[in-house]
Amino acid sequence: MTQLSAIQTNFTAGELSPLLYARTDLAKYANGAKTLLNAIVQPHGGVTRRPGTRFVAEAGEPTKPVRLAPFRFSTEQAYILEFGDHYLRFFRNESAIAAAPVSASIANGSFDTDISGWTDQSTGSASIEHAFIGEQVEGSFAAAHATSYLIGDGFADARNIGLKFLNGTDGSVAEVTIEVNAVTAALDAVARIYSDVSGQPGTQIGADSDSVTLDSSGEKTFSWSASAPGLVSGTSYWVIVSDVSGGSGRVELKVANDQGADFESGRHDTITSIDDASGTFSSAHEWRVRVLVRPDGAEGVLTLKGASGAISAAEQSVTIAEANAEHLLSFRVIGHPGDMVRVRVGTAAGGMDLVDDFRAYPGRHLVSFSTGAATAYIQFRNERASDVHIDDVAIVDGNAVELATPYASAELFDLKLAQSADLLYIAHPDRAPRRLERRGHTAWS
Repeated sequence: MTQLSAIQTNFTAGELSPLLYARTDLAKYANGAKTLLNAIVQPHGGVTRRPGTRFVAEAGEPTKPVRLAPFRFSTEQAYILEFGDHYLRFFRNESAIAAAPVSASIANGSFDTDISGWTDQSTGSASIEHAFIGEQVEGSFAAAHATSYLIGDGFADARNIGLKFLNGTDGSVAEVTIEVNAVTAALDAVARIYSDVSGQPGTQIGADSDSVTLDSSGEKTFSWSASAPGLVSGTSYWVIVSDVSGGSGRVELKVANDQGADFESGRHDTITSIDDASGTFSSAHEWRVRVLVRPDGAEGVLTLKGASGAISAAEQSVTIAEANAEHLLSFRVIGHPGDMVRVRVGTAAGGMDLVDDFRAYPGRHLVSFSTGAATAYIQFRNERASDVHIDDVAIVDGNAVELATPYASAELFDLKLAQSADLLYIAHPDRAPRRLERRGHTAWS
């Protein structure tokens, strides 16, 4: 029997399902194929080989899986997004988008220990301060009966007062806060943390806190600048407040009989012993001791402390050596949904001729500016009454443009992406939705 081969002039129907192999009655049957491997169907019907690949750049984490995704605004503004292990990078015109190499830098943009290098330009009662966020555990500990204890004049020995607390949490002690009721003369005191041995203070853990002068009523906070005591979960400890001045002053501390809502559940114990068994008592006052535990991963931040009718602002001057080169400012805003920080960059203090009140909501941001001036002034402004935190402030120097993300490698292929103009919405079943915003080739949030 003669075998006939029909001429197939186009493949616009693409690959056909096996369920359609005998459906010659369908119009698209004659324009389909069983398999199209490494081939692309052209709009006018023909088939051409799939183009090859080109090495553009190594992945940010080459040993871990990455996911590529398109971001298309127009035929001239299209990008490839590289989602990696907790990062996102950007590609355009067959290369990774990188910041220009510049010498400008931010002084103290990580705020690990303080906010030195930043000038307070706040108005009214607003202010800026250093704070720690992330994984903080705060425990309050109180006496089970209403009594006030004295340290200072009248103690024969170490002039100490102690409080036992239970269930230490892994991490280092950041602060101990006491409430002072009255003082007859100022004295210097320190806080010490001790292990618990049979209901009594045992071995000191870490160093003494910095000295605090007890010279008025109200809260007094002891903190550690070195060798902060480390705590272990489920272990009992003692907080000992000691008079180290040797003066004649006497301080009355408040002791509470109400453990109420201010005290963390499961972290209460009674004062079982005063170190030298001295002092006089009064039943009319309260005393509360607060221990703030800071685990190793806690982050230092610049806090813009808002106030009604006032502006909290932090500013830093940056030396510019490369005139008119693009400078890329990277930073992070930490706050509640709806919080917002205004970012200004100008050639004079408080100026905004380079960046005019860019609105930065909680998240990661890249903002670009160029100037021929020798100095640029970068300012973060909080015009609301709530507190907002700033962290990871830097000038990107010649590196790939990158944003930190919450997504680990194992989560990348569960992401659902939907783009609308310059916005890309990102959803994951185990995380809150995110939004990627483009304002330029290097400016993303």
